[in-house]
Amino acid sequence: MTIKSILVPMTGDGLDRRCLDAAWVAAQPGGAHVTALFGEISAAEMPVIYGGDGVGFYLTEEFLQALTERNDAHRATAQALFNTWTTDRGIGATGSAGGLVTASFLATPAGDPDSVKRFALVNDLVVTILPGQATPDRADIFESALFSAGKPVLLVPDQPIVPAAGSSAVICWNGSAEAASAVTAALPLLAGAKSVTVLTANAGDPAAFIEFLARHGIAATVTLLSPAMGEVGEALLAEAERLGAGIIVLGAYGHSRAREFIFGGVTRHVLHHARTMLFLSH
Repeated sequence: MTIKSILVPMTGDGLDRRCLDAAWVAAQPGGAHVTALFGEISAAEMPVIYGGDGVGFYLTEEFLQALTERNDAHRATAQALFNTWTTDRGIGATGSAGGLVTASFLATPAGDPDSVKRFALVNDLVVTILPGQATPDRADIFESALFSAGKPVLLVPDQPIVPAAGSSAVICWNGSAEAASAVTAALPLLAGAKSVTVLTANAGDPAAFIEFLARHGIAATVTLLSPAMGEVGEALLAEAERLGAGIIVLGAYGHSRAREFIFGGVTRHVLHHARTMLFLSH
């Protein structure tokens, strides 16, 4: 698989540049196109707001006007940040035979709550902030991309972005379909890593998996973890930090119940405690 189309949902806050820089890392191996997507918040579709005493009141004209002004300001900030990023990176809007990275900015109007899912469906990868570090505006981006659209997601931490080509990569392998899906989608980034380590705790003999990676030109080593029950996520992150990993690849284990996304214990721990980029697929 070659990553040729990357979606970066933007909200006009201080985290946008971090996501764009991570997208730059992912876009370089295949000369991908990066679509920066800004989606307005719709006042018309917002529910009743409740006061501190639990008594509800409907949105006022003043609030609707303030929300409109807020959307305009955040869209302008996102557009300006995108323009600065493309200038800093020397990125153009059209491709070339040389496989250069390209980018474009797109704003969707208020009243389009499924815009992230809709655009994720026609992209190879979605880049956003780790859930534990995301602002309220970004609350649904991760889950919309991963579960609703079924696309791999590159999650960015509150740390400097380390290019995959200049750092180590870690694969969390347990022989599951989710882990296999994540690895397959991440192959272009793994191929550019300085070194690749497979961390496993309960996948049996990983020889066939190591052979699979070798066929893609990836020479990986294996580290067997022996954590106590319930401490797999903690052990994975500790070893990844010891190795200086710039990216961790793992399957996202979870399901949706009554509009709430329920994650498995390892996935949940890694999502809330990782300090490096995470590449997830479900």
